[in-house]
Amino acid sequence: MTRHSHSKGTDRRTILRTIGGTGVAIGLAGCTGINEGNDGDGGDGGDGGDGGDGGNGGNGGNGGDGTDTTEQEPEEFNIGVSVPLSGRFSGAGSLFVPSYRAWEKKVNDAGGINGHMVNFQIEDNESDEARANRLASRFVSDEKDFIISAYSSPMMRAAAPPAEDAGIPIINSSGVNFEMHGSFDYAFQFQPTLARNTTASLLNQAGVTDVATWGVDLDWTSQSKGNFVNEVAPDHDLNIVYNDTHSNDQQDFSSFVLRAEEQGADALVSFNYPNSVIAQMRAINNSSWEPTLVSSVTAGVQDVQDALGQELLDWTCVPVVWNANVELEGNDEFKRLYQEQSDLNLAEHAAMGWGSVQVFGEAIRSLGNDAKDGDTLRQWLLDSSVQTILGTSEFNDRGIQQGYDWKETQWQGNEKPLVAPEDVKETDLQYPKPWP
Repeated sequence: MTRHSHSKGTDRRTILRTIGGTGVAIGLAGCTGINEGNDGDGGDGGDGGDGGDGGNGGNGGNGGDGTDTTEQEPEEFNIGVSVPLSGRFSGAGSLFVPSYRAWEKKVNDAGGINGHMVNFQIEDNESDEARANRLASRFVSDEKDFIISAYSSPMMRAAAPPAEDAGIPIINSSGVNFEMHGSFDYAFQFQPTLARNTTASLLNQAGVTDVATWGVDLDWTSQSKGNFVNEVAPDHDLNIVYNDTHSNDQQDFSSFVLRAEEQGADALVSFNYPNSVIAQMRAINNSSWEPTLVSSVTAGVQDVQDALGQELLDWTCVPVVWNANVELEGNDEFKRLYQEQSDLNLAEHAAMGWGSVQVFGEAIRSLGNDAKDGDTLRQWLLDSSVQTILGTSEFNDRGIQQGYDWKETQWQGNEKPLVAPEDVKETDLQYPKPWP
């Protein structure tokens, strides 16, 4: 494999592919072992949704894609996946594995992507940065063609250096840290940078003006929260009356809640992981503060629902980039294949896992064996647009997703319907939030 070239590409788009369409429906067997290299899925990746696959719906068509398989013997593509299956990020991390396995099986059951089979080696990084770095180094030594860091900016930051040194593209299926990407040419962020414009619009709708905000003390939070406090809030005539940060292992939010109440905050906008969401909601419930609206990143995962119960969680808002009811081509197939693979909650993290490998699948379809060349694959990712189950995927010249946007859901009973923006909402926002 050719590595290393570090030539930044331009942000032009040369390929536009529709994932899905007329693909063959393929049944899935039970989930395979987490660390097996497995097997595969079928069809396409790019698939994903695809339909593709196999039949690929388009695939073929694909932009023709340029796969010169009539003259090349299709080679197998090997993907290394680092995912937190234990430790503090495991609640969200576990949601990614069924997506990768389902896609892998779909591709391979259909005979590969233009004959190219795919093989995933999925490893637990234990939510530990040192281990994530070692895993990435192992993937480099094993000459993986592509590396996935499934979840969180800390794990991606740790995994990126070995991939960068080897010239192997690495994608973060879910994580937002645009500052980091200024340092790595081969790093790609599939999840768009967190913006809270829809959250601000909901606060306006609820008649809230005074807002408290806090978040975990990490780069992605300082960037996203800073944007909300300094730009989004003023644009929406919101007053940030209390703004704070906390450690990732923060268990007691009583002082945060007290200060928010003392400052007259009517709503909370938080930027943190599921463990923090659970702790903050319990602290609010044990206080006299009753904010009209709460919007928390990661409040939609099943761990949060299981820990808090529906009564406490009800009417909490959750920023998302995907929703089970979105009407994008291939989404129904994704849901079916995922649920045949696992009984885990079908959350947006699962969709981001599927969408990120859809993009890689399209690169294989377009480039054929040439996708094994790190520089060629990197440039294709920079130059291409791919239709995924989350919408159009496009990376700017720093490898940051800019093709699709954030939306907002709200827990209403046992469902999370879209409540913003107006053009995609499924139901109206419910407020003020009731507190048990």
